[in-house]
Amino acid sequence: MLVVGAGPAGSVVAKTIAEAGFSVQIHEEHPVVGLPLACGEGMSLFMLNRFPWAPKEGYPLDIQYISFPGGYRTYSSIEAISVDRTVFDQSLCEMAQNEGAQLNINSSVKKLSKTREGIEATTNHGTTSAKVVIAADGPSSRMMRQMNLPPPEELVQGIEYRIRDLDVEGLQFYFDYTIAPHGYGWIFDKGEGIANVGICLQGAMNPRARLDQFMRVHNIKGEIEQVIAGIIPSSGPVKHCSTDHFMVVGDAGGFTNPMFFGGIGIAMLTGMIAGETAVEALEEDNYSADKLISYSQKVKELPIAAPNLIRAHNLFYHQCNNKDLANIGILTDNQDITHLSWEKKLIIFGRTLRRPRIWGGLSKISKIMEGFRLSRDWGF
Repeated sequence: MLVVGAGPAGSVVAKTIAEAGFSVQIHEEHPVVGLPLACGEGMSLFMLNRFPWAPKEGYPLDIQYISFPGGYRTYSSIEAISVDRTVFDQSLCEMAQNEGAQLNINSSVKKLSKTREGIEATTNHGTTSAKVVIAADGPSSRMMRQMNLPPPEELVQGIEYRIRDLDVEGLQFYFDYTIAPHGYGWIFDKGEGIANVGICLQGAMNPRARLDQFMRVHNIKGEIEQVIAGIIPSSGPVKHCSTDHFMVVGDAGGFTNPMFFGGIGIAMLTGMIAGETAVEALEEDNYSADKLISYSQKVKELPIAAPNLIRAHNLFYHQCNNKDLANIGILTDNQDITHLSWEKKLIIFGRTLRRPRIWGGLSKISKIMEGFRLSRDWGF
């Protein structure tokens, strides 16, 4: 077995295969696992606890604020942490190595070629072969193109500053399409006066200029220590996640949702399912598309592929404007949406009744709120 990429998805794949007693190689193109960093680093404990063996170290983010145009703000109280993503990735990779996986750093897979026995991979160090290749090489997956499978279609741009001497609380999200068109801004408290401040947005606008604007508008000041940038899949899982001798996991397969689910936990889930599918294939000596399609079927049952989540995503990214965002803020202002009691629902209902101009957009608002509900119930 050969895994391309040593992020959370790739390392979990390798760990799962290796602990079952089978040989697996990880090829990581960078010299250090976990670098360069391209992540906000927030993760809910509910999601993280799905993996009892995963590292749990991080700075607590037990309150999340969500701000909307017009000065409206709601909040939630989901238990979450800000992880050190580099340390987190390295820990997962070390777990895979401790089970027997072989890590090859500075090893870039340039080409995949199908053979009678499986797939031959050409790297910058030579060639190697595998019964199955699992692509965990990120949102612009070269491996998917090598296998003539379309990678994620819709990508958003993300940029983040690591800032020192910034006094913030919890995890904060800001929705304002005049600054981050069809995206949002964020502030993740990392403790000791350090925070990650960033935005993601659609289109070819200058993301760094937009981030600077976000900081000015919200009077965010401090010493910028690091600039982190990348692209994020946002259209949901790709249509084809597997074929003969091949599976795709994590960002490479579109298994992330920057609006509702994030990416770390979903990447690990797809990695675990792909690893279990690979073990079954090895035990049966069957690596056909008909065998590996069970992986595609299982990951398509995850909430990230749920039709109502895709619908909420499409509304947010393609059909919402600042007026819609403000209406969500009006209805949920100063409410803890983690667990909406009947009393809180009555408050929201009363606000709705008093504002007839919102009635025409209630269907859109309710579908978007369903996305937040799934995020709350499943974890991010």
